[in-house]
Amino acid sequence: RNEIESKGLRLYPNPASQSLTIELPHDVPVAQMQVVNAMGQVVRHFSQSTTRQQFNVADLPGGWYILQWRGNDQQVGQQKLLLQR
Repeated sequence: RNEIESKGLRLYPNPASQSLTIELPHDVPVAQMQVVNAMGQVVRHFSQSTTRQQFNVADLPGGWYILQWRGNDQQVGQQKLLLQR
């Protein structure tokens, strides 16, 4: 299965190689997101203002990451993400 869903957040494809699509629940209109590597370093930080957005991840090394997000309503979540090279 190449899609992960948690608290209404959809993340696909997972594993990813070039791009990643993130879909947020309709009740979380704006979210702050960050991608954290296995050493705990934030390697990407961005805002998502639409319910579905695509991001380029081709420049990140392969491996496991955590996508952490927080909505304006303080809803929070995190998902594991595998980047394959």
